[in-house]
Amino acid sequence: AQQFTPQEALGIGLVDEVVHNKEDALIKAEEYIGFYSKISNKARAQTKGLLRKSLLKENMKNREELTESLRKFAMQPEVQEYLGKYLESLSDKNT
Repeated sequence: AQQFTPQEALGIGLVDEVVHNKEDALIKAEEYIGFYSKISNKARAQTKGLLRKSLLKENMKNREELTESLRKFAMQPEVQEYLGKYLESLSDKNT
């Protein structure tokens, strides 16, 4: 998987904005939540559905290929190790 610097991610549209510290990130997150809290949930859901419709249709065409790709990724030893540690941490929280 390719990783991008914050500026690269901004340049290709993966993120809308880059902040430089935790305080700025929290302020921006609160602004974002405030903005979207004023929009109807139904309208937001319908818009997201329309925007994602073609992507979902394309993914359904390639479903088997995508599933196999995910399976191969999940079976990698380093991913299995991480998942094991994550599940242990969840178990520790419940005890």
